Amino acid sequence: MPDEPITLFVKLDYWEIYRANVALLFRTFRISLPILALVLLMRLAFFVAAPSQVSPLSDGLFLFGCLVLVAFGIGPLLTARRAVKDDRVQKGMTYRFSDVGVHIESAVARADVQWTAFRYVISTRSLLLLLTNKTGAGAQILPIRCFANESDFTAVRHLLDGNIPKYKLRMF
Repeated sequence: MPDEPITLFVKLDYWEIYRANVALLFRTFRISLPILALVLLMRLAFFVAAPSQVSPLSDGLFLFGCLVLVAFGIGPLLTARRAVKDDRVQKGMTYRFSDVGVHIESAVARADVQWTAFRYVISTRSLLLLLTNKTGAGAQILPIRCFANESDFTAVRHLLDGNIPKYKLRMF
């Protein structure tokens, strides 16, 4: 455990917000999206294997499924575009990690959040996402590039491991 708080300044860019949205989207729909993709692949394989059947482009279910998958792909792009224009995102946020919790400061607010408020952590190759609920609303996005050095990153991971009950380092 660190003796001094670990400070992290985070100024998110478009692609970090996009990757966080994709990770949260897959967390929310982690069962239904792969099933939908599998059903669409099976339908497509059926159309390829039996060419005398109706074209997949005239199949309403296939087109609807493809449209849903495209919407899931475009949604995070549009959300990230809107979020990156937000003044709070442009000015950045400061996080200070300690044994007590996380002190979060932005251009408009300050908050001391105890560790018990966080329920889940998602880790990607480039991000840590701190979640207060299953849906990921209000997730704290922490790019790994913002850590000053490897020892700060390791210390924060130990704090997360010791203080968040359902801490699982999931790599996407």
